[in-house]
Amino acid sequence: MERRNGARYQKAVNTLPFSQIGIVGTGKVARAFALGLQNHSSAPLMVWGRTPAKCREAVGHVAYARAVSSLSDIVNACDVVAIAVADDVIPEIVRAITEAGALSQAPARLPRQRRMRDSGA
Repeated sequence: MERRNGARYQKAVNTLPFSQIGIVGTGKVARAFALGLQNHSSAPLMVWGRTPAKCREAVGHVAYARAVSSLSDIVNACDVVAIAVADDVIPEIVRAITEAGALSQAPARLPRQRRMRDSGA
């Protein structure tokens, strides 16, 4: 039974409709996101951090990722963005995303995805 549930999970993860994934942040949690998501993106992950040197270092730990120079690169190109920054930086990141146009360019609704229990696996 457990194996069957694992197969359902694997099927759901492998069929996500995301072609470009972005990571905001360069710390341990951001690196963990990148390592976990790198095999689920059809294009190299895009990673942005406030410090270019730390961003390059974080990308060096992930085989399928590239550093980008601005947050707007991620906002304009990515289907999904994982944000892994310190709590006190979140307002700054939200302002930067808003200024980059993320809220005005966001789709009105996400495409409907089948629930795992409905997958018939």
